[in-house]
Amino acid sequence: MQTKIEHLVENSIRLTITVPEEEFEKSIDQAFKTIAKQVRLPGFRPGKAPRKILEQQVGKEAGREQALNDSLGEYYIVAIDENDIDPIDYPEIKLTSGQEQGDVIFEAVVDVRPVIEVTGYDKLEVQVDVPSIDEDGVNKQLDLLRDRFAELENVDGEIQDGHFVTIDLKGSIDGEEQDGLSADDYLYEVGTALISPAMDVALRGKKVGDEVTFSDELSENFGALATQEAEFTINIKEVQKKNLPEASDEWIKENTEFETRETYDADVKKRLENLRSFQAQMQLKQNVMNSLAEIVTTELPEKFVKREIDARIDQMAQESKISRDQIAQVMETWPADERDEFMANVQKDAESAIKSDLAIRAIMIQEAIEASDSDVEDEILKYSQSSGEKINKVRNRLAKPGVEKQIRQDIARNKAVEFVLENAVAKDKNGEIIDIKKTDLSGDEDTVLNNVMEMISASATEHSGHDHDHADHDHSDPNHVH
Repeated sequence: MQTKIEHLVENSIRLTITVPEEEFEKSIDQAFKTIAKQVRLPGFRPGKAPRKILEQQVGKEAGREQALNDSLGEYYIVAIDENDIDPIDYPEIKLTSGQEQGDVIFEAVVDVRPVIEVTGYDKLEVQVDVPSIDEDGVNKQLDLLRDRFAELENVDGEIQDGHFVTIDLKGSIDGEEQDGLSADDYLYEVGTALISPAMDVALRGKKVGDEVTFSDELSENFGALATQEAEFTINIKEVQKKNLPEASDEWIKENTEFETRETYDADVKKRLENLRSFQAQMQLKQNVMNSLAEIVTTELPEKFVKREIDARIDQMAQESKISRDQIAQVMETWPADERDEFMANVQKDAESAIKSDLAIRAIMIQEAIEASDSDVEDEILKYSQSSGEKINKVRNRLAKPGVEKQIRQDIARNKAVEFVLENAVAKDKNGEIIDIKKTDLSGDEDTVLNNVMEMISASATEHSGHDHDHADHDHSDPNHVH
């Protein structure tokens, strides 16, 4: 197979790929194997009919046509792999010769990623705001634990925010009682506005035995009844407040894995420090990537930016479980200035992501950062262990054109990011250099926060029964060839 490369306007190239007839014969053989699975012939099991018999039945041209449909994408991937081409979109493929016989020649026009050079990446200075761990932070976590073991005790006197009231609640619309608005022995925390802010107003200052009424427009929480005016009657049957246990050494020992309040606090502080360290790492990485984008002065091709914007909107649609058209319809209801501001922000983020990605790729080249064979092997092992797939099967998939190249590129890219992070200088808002220690935590910030909270909560024993970037898309997949 031979490949001729021609540079077109901007970042487009044309590949003229020639596949000799004898080489293409292998693709025709494979095509007939595919056809054999689709055609039933007397005397042969599905997929077992020989090529000569199939040629007699469906014609030689059927095999060639199948081969052209199946293999051009694969030849294209081999070509970009062999010539170290980095496409940013799917190619437009046009067959120019070999439709019926002879060498197969086709053209593939595709946009490629710009190759740039960058400077100043080896000592970036970025600001990182790391909140300190104080006693209040530790006490908040302790209060959460105490709340899990809280007991309710009866209260005499007037109802206040934070009190728990047991009530009979009856709600009606236009004089007709609604099942969804009524409940007996309903336990409600005053001040939460869970049903209606007007309900809290009506309850404050009342006592056991009182009957109160109020009306209010129902919120979106009430589904089909939302926005309708409802009238409520409340009979107050009981008023209680939370009684939090004292966090003594004895209580800590009885209800957690720790012996004393001091050791419990120390553990919580350590976990919170790990969280803050992770937050600092995330902030450092984000600010470094933003700084990398700022040092890229190359003007971005308009088509490149548009594709990234489209990818981001597609992601929004996917996350919202709606279509692009539905997103467009929603945006049409916005005021023009809000719509323009939204799209301007999307474009800004898209351009920043593209530029930071170009910078990382430039650093990979300038610093000669590559993935070693052992790096690839480690990735294979990790994937095998996490997926449960046999390691040899994973290796076999690597043998497909372009797959190993993509893996090596991803590994090298991560190494380049680590290189920049290790050389970056983090400073606080006062300009003082700060040391950001790495932790073993991984994942997004919300996930890590939840994990920390779970670890803290998990220290309680069974007594807790009182619980009340798109800029890096792979466009080499032959299945996407147009």
